[in-house]
Formats: sequence, structure tokens, C-alpha cells
Amino acid sequence: MVATKAAPLSRRDAIPGLADDGRDLTGEESTQWTAGQNRLAWYWRIQLGLEPLPNDPTILTWHTSHTNAAIENVLLLWA
Repeated sequence: MVATKAAPLSRRDAIPGLADDGRDLTGEESTQWTAGQNRLAWYWRIQLGLEPLPNDPTILTWHTSHTNAAIENVLLLWA
């Protein structure tokens, strides 16, 4: 089983111009962060076939017992 949290590596990746990566986010910055998470989750869902959890769509899962054509195609590119 694979489980992953969709989130940019750094807050600065999702929030252009963020000077202090350690402070609490403002409301607008929090909205930008959430949008970055949602874009990444959407991409992983479409490109890799990962499935979001119903109670937190930024956590995506995949289990090896299910055939996943998207992941198989991506792996073929690396083989």
C-alpha cells in the first residue's frame, strides 16, 4: 500500500514571495497553500491513479492488489 500527503516541498513553492517559511500563514497565504495541495493531489490522481481519502483529499492512497494502468504506464517509462 502507498499513502502520500499532497503538499509542496516548501511553503515557498506554493506561495510566491513568502519571506519567512516558519511563521503562521495569513488567510490569503493559507488559501494559496491549500490550492497548491489541491493541484498536486489532482495531478497525482489523474497521472498516477492514486485515490484520495474521503475525509482528507490531500492524502492519496494506492494498493498493489488493484491493477492501476496509470502507474503501470509510468513504470514502463522508467524500466
